Amino acid sequence: MGSQAKPLRKPALPALSGIRTLLALFILFFHFTPPGVDFLLPIIDNSFIFVGTFFLISGFILMYNYDERATTLSKRDFWVARFARLYPTYVFVLLLSTPLLSGEWQGRPHIEFWTGLVVTPLLLQGWSPSLATFWNTVAWTLSADLVLYLLFPYVLRIWATHGAFLNTPTRLIGVILLLWLVGLSPHAYYHFANPDHLSGPADRFTGTAWMRTLKYTPMAYLCTFLVGLTLAKLHALVTFTPSRRFALAAVSLSFILAFFYVGAPHVPYVIIHGALLQPFSVCSSLVWRGRIPSRASSP
Repeated sequence: MGSQAKPLRKPALPALSGIRTLLALFILFFHFTPPGVDFLLPIIDNSFIFVGTFFLISGFILMYNYDERATTLSKRDFWVARFARLYPTYVFVLLLSTPLLSGEWQGRPHIEFWTGLVVTPLLLQGWSPSLATFWNTVAWTLSADLVLYLLFPYVLRIWATHGAFLNTPTRLIGVILLLWLVGLSPHAYYHFANPDHLSGPADRFTGTAWMRTLKYTPMAYLCTFLVGLTLAKLHALVTFTPSRRFALAAVSLSFILAFFYVGAPHVPYVIIHGALLQPFSVCSSLVWRGRIPSRASSP
């Protein structure tokens, strides 16, 4: 009997590697700002928004790679592959971060410390606003990744079996805008309702319960992840000439930069954090187009 044909490898997306490296560098500068970069401070001070961009890119790449296997993808194989890629590095970094536990012991109630010690190796810390940054501060993003990876095969199959009517450019753009508004709405509510009863506007150092929920918990990034999935669908349908693609991306990136330097000081932090600029990030993603190879190759 012949063996089952392997799925064809998708064209590479070389622009993504450079973009992710640049975004990661700005996020690093956000936490550890080096001297001599004053001209970049308006970007660096708002680089927290790039964390959401990584979730968008993650959704885009997953849909890009698995869309054609929507009805045949084994959930178990997918989860095992993602876990094998994610967890060993995560555990290694946790072990390297062990010295930080002394500070956690001294700065937290003991019951909270022991709870964090249990849930963090299980990648469950993101569900607790108070424990999301326990032990290894930035690892909360992997806790969110785990949830999104668990959901992806279900979303993929539902879209393939019940969402085909959405697969037109106009409807996909509508879905992206709707997801953007839904994702932004909790942040807008926070700004106007002030559930943490702050005496002043929230900022990057605000660590109250509701703010930490918006910043660290997995569901806060679900809409952004779904925008990434939808964007991959749109990329497959929309064709631009290279010059038009470059022009739209350039205009969008220029607007984002202008916002950092001119508009950001006048917009509440929590609104910016809520993916306010996401539509322009989506437009600038047109530079992600991959090379079309001369022939498809199997993995």
